[in-house]
Amino acid sequence: MSQTPKRLNIFFGLVLLSSAAFVLTILISITSLFSDAQTPVFQFIELHGFNLMTCEVLAIVIFGTVAMRFDNSPIVRNQHTQTTQQADGPLDDSPQPDEQIGPHDQPG
Repeated sequence: MSQTPKRLNIFFGLVLLSSAAFVLTILISITSLFSDAQTPVFQFIELHGFNLMTCEVLAIVIFGTVAMRFDNSPIVRNQHTQTTQQADGPLDDSPQPDEQIGPHDQPG
């Protein structure tokens, strides 16, 4: 029986795309420092560079958070069921009021 690969969450792709845009913006900013001040790229980065980088960082954070929230990988699903099972159990090992303590369990 062959397993079909699971589709990757679309938000991970958006994180990758936003990160690539951020790196590209940084590289263009660095190269514009060494170019002529009259070039259109330099003028665009001078006017909109900070806002562009801010939007890209916000996109990375938002898409990354949403991607982690809606991740359906089996590892995350298994960890979630283990933590909920542990959270449902008692916090300490002391006997509960409805449990009977036998004579051999009495503190001595």
